[in-house]
Amino acid sequence: MSLHPLVVAPPVVLLAMGVTYADGTRRSLTVPARLRWTLGIGCVSIGGFLAAFAFDGVVFRLYSVAVGRQFIVQSPRELLTILFSIGLVISTVAVLLYGVASRFGPLESEPPS
Repeated sequence: MSLHPLVVAPPVVLLAMGVTYADGTRRSLTVPARLRWTLGIGCVSIGGFLAAFAFDGVVFRLYSVAVGRQFIVQSPRELLTILFSIGLVISTVAVLLYGVASRFGPLESEPPS
């Protein structure tokens, strides 16, 4: 029996959402903009974990094609670590894309008082 992604993902998802919300607050984004960014990052992050666990067969086939050898794991823990790492990478990329897009895209910051 493997761990369900919704059991292992919440700490990472909550951390990604917290970083996004804190950065939006620090940069004085409007509340709706902060909430949109935070919820968007949360959805992408949880989606990354679900996709990694749901499409693990596709991921391993892509690995076999790219590397040219069969994907073999030594233990179930190693398999779960790889799938968790894929979700972690997707969450990290989402937060980094937020950082780039929110800085160079149109900002909805509050006017200075």
